[in-house]
Amino acid sequence: MIKQRLQRRINAVVIGVSTGGPAALEKVFASMSAPLPVPVLVVQHMPASFTGMLAERLNRVATARVVEASTGVVPEPGTIYIAPGGHHMSMVDTTTEPQIRLNTLPPVNSCRPAVDVLFKATAEIWGPNQLAVVMTGMGSDGLAGCQQLARHGVEIFVQDEASSVVWGMPGAVSRAGLATRTVTLERLGAAIEERVHSTPQLGQAMTQRQWERRRRATDNDPKPDSISNRLKKQGLVVPNTDTQTPQSPRAAAAEAARRAREAVESTRRGMRSAE
Repeated sequence: MIKQRLQRRINAVVIGVSTGGPAALEKVFASMSAPLPVPVLVVQHMPASFTGMLAERLNRVATARVVEASTGVVPEPGTIYIAPGGHHMSMVDTTTEPQIRLNTLPPVNSCRPAVDVLFKATAEIWGPNQLAVVMTGMGSDGLAGCQQLARHGVEIFVQDEASSVVWGMPGAVSRAGLATRTVTLERLGAAIEERVHSTPQLGQAMTQRQWERRRRATDNDPKPDSISNRLKKQGLVVPNTDTQTPQSPRAAAAEAARRAREAVESTRRGMRSAE
């Protein structure tokens, strides 16, 4: 069953790409106005000896830092991680933070790295709080991963046929009815930026498992809202299931002013009571 895909906070962006990918990735990352406030994980079908050079090439044109991924790394905001050729890039949720895990298990869809491996792993780590992007490429790698992401309610962008060198991978996702948006290569970078910034990016994003562990650990606390207060103090974000449209800057300012007035009035009442 595919969940209804609602607009949620984005904690990570995952990208799958193949034929025509290096030039397409360069165009997308160079078009972004600033590093994204979330990590970006990329699987590009490419031999082992070339992915390091790809990361260096993209690092020269992107506003974000671009590196070849390695095992044990905790994905950081503002950084783009390229899966090394010859290795699948997966994710594990440790007792503290999610980490990248590389492996040399058999190829999937005749590919290693495979998009399906990454997408299926992040489905269990970030759940609906991620954005998946499938770009130009031959074959259908990424389709099974997108099916799993869609079950979690993840939004999926695909590159359009006209701007793709080969519309195999994005076409397979589109024909399966899994794409929430089809975007030209020219607009893809801006579309990713707009979606990531369309909901609040406050503090450090938590995975669903981390939230559940913290909730269980504080279940015996007598204060009803102590969980959210603790998380705020630690700079962490409670998983957001609110589907309301974020406030505009003007509305947010008005709300802040209202709360300030209430605080002043409350103080005055307290002073009058004490007299």
